[in-house]
This record gives sequence, structure tokens and C-alpha cells, in this order.
Amino acid sequence: MAEHRTYLFPLLALLIALLSSLAQAQAPVPVITQASPSVPASAPVVFEDEPLFVIYDKIGPFTPQERARAVIERLERLAKDPYAGRDTVTATDQELTSELVSGETVVMTVTERDAQPTERSRQELAKDYAQKSRRDSPGPANKSPCDRSSSMPAWPFWTPPSSLFF
Repeated sequence: MAEHRTYLFPLLALLIALLSSLAQAQAPVPVITQASPSVPASAPVVFEDEPLFVIYDKIGPFTPQERARAVIERLERLAKDPYAGRDTVTATDQELTSELVSGETVVMTVTERDAQPTERSRQELAKDYAQKSRRDSPGPANKSPCDRSSSMPAWPFWTPPSSLFF
């Protein structure tokens, strides 16, 4: 009988361990559902109280909201630049993206995922965004050199003829 007791304890411990592992195996598995592939998170680009377009895609660590803020800052700099201005923004195509550029400045990158919710091609969308960026752009680039409201004279190097002979 003592012999049976020495085998009984390890056998009982093994049985308990097996039953507990079976109980864990039968525990309900949490179901992970994916969100429906609806419209992704987006951020509007609003410049001078005018909504220009919407950014949908994240690029690297930059969320659509961060990208929109950066585009607005670049458009503000362009609007203040007497040599560039917003009216110089054009769309150029790269291998995987399209870019809105003004001179050497990349104003914005348009990706396939930016274009997807609009059901337009990336190239079409970039051209549209460039046109919207240029539309009615106030600023020095649109002013005539003879505009009297400017703080600079129309001909800053003009000298009266009488001073040329003395």
C-alpha cells in the first residue's frame, strides 16, 4: 500500500497538470476583427480660409495631419516670397509619386493612397492640387511692376536726365 502511495502522488500531480492544460486549450480565443477598408484618416489643407484639398496618406512617420500642416507652412512661405509666389506651383511625376514643386521647393508629395479615395489617378490629382494651389494666389508675383500700391518704386534706378550731365 505504501508503494501505491508513492506512485499515486506523482501520478495525481501529472493528471492535474494535464487537466489544467486542457482547460486552457478550451478557453475562448479572442476574435480580432479588422476595420472595414473605408475612407482612411484624412486632413484638409486650408490656406487663407480656402479649403484646397485633402491629404489621406501617411508618409514615413508623418501623419496626414502633419503633412497638411507642413504644406500650409510651405504655401505661406511661397505667398511671402517676392520671387516665387504660389502661382509657380507645378506638378511633376516621379516613379512612385507626384510632387507639387515651386522652383527647388517641394510643396507636397502626392501618393497613390492619396489618390485612391478620390478615384482619380495620382497624376491627375497632382495636377489638380497644383492648379488649386495657384488659384487666385495673392502676392508679389501677381503684381505689376508699375503697381503704385507697392512700397518699392517702379524704376528704382531711374535718375533724372539733368543729373547725368553734371
